[in-house]
Amino acid sequence: MRKSENRIPLLTSAEIRDLLKEMMRIAGENRDRYLTAGEVAKMLKVKPTTVYRWACRGLVPHVKIEGTETLRFKESSIKKWVDDHEKRGKESQT
Repeated sequence: MRKSENRIPLLTSAEIRDLLKEMMRIAGENRDRYLTAGEVAKMLKVKPTTVYRWACRGLVPHVKIEGTETLRFKESSIKKWVDDHEKRGKESQT
């Protein structure tokens, strides 16, 4: 059997390290964080109990961790929810 001419080029450890850093940077940009009620409360300048109350009433987007009573709040959903509420507030003022 003849050896293939199309060999994969070998990378140096520095090149591998740089490639991994770039891959992790890209993955981090595309990953959405799940926040606790306390983190959401800090963002919105309210108490965590207020965030829980809103979640129980279906007023704020959230997910319940299966098999537990734990709630988490997707960061991008909370930011969109805040933006939507700010727009509604500005529209009602005009």
